[in-house]
Amino acid sequence: MPFADQAIKRLTFEIHHSRAMGCTVLKIIHGYGSSGKGGKIRTESRKYLTRLKRQGEIRDFVKGEQFSIFEEATRQAFARCEELRRDHDLDRYNNGVTFILFISDRNDRESEGSMDFQAMVNDTNQKKFLHAAQWNSADQDGTGPCCRGG
Repeated sequence: MPFADQAIKRLTFEIHHSRAMGCTVLKIIHGYGSSGKGGKIRTESRKYLTRLKRQGEIRDFVKGEQFSIFEEATRQAFARCEELRRDHDLDRYNNGVTFILFISDRNDRESEGSMDFQAMVNDTNQKKFLHAAQWNSADQDGTGPCCRGG
């Protein structure tokens, strides 16, 4: 089974890749862990995101258990990516996911009418590796409101 440091390396790659693609939000699915008290990948990912936020590398992150219409951070995420309102984890208090908000020029995004959302998921064979899959709510050709260009 891969270690948390391998997952953090993959997360770092996906953050840089998503930022380069112009994404405004990245959803990572790290799972809760099998120990019953929170998995190492989940814990280490969130520690890493806290450091990135403090260093100004990301705007913020929203823990899945706080991804609710009643949370201010979630409402700020909606302002950056309206499509998040349709995410199936909304108001499910899923502590196996985290949403990462990137720093971007909001005025440019609004003028393009483009909002991007990237989703990271565990490998299907449960190895706890993270891999990226572009999510596009409108259509599959990369020209919908969630993914333009790239």
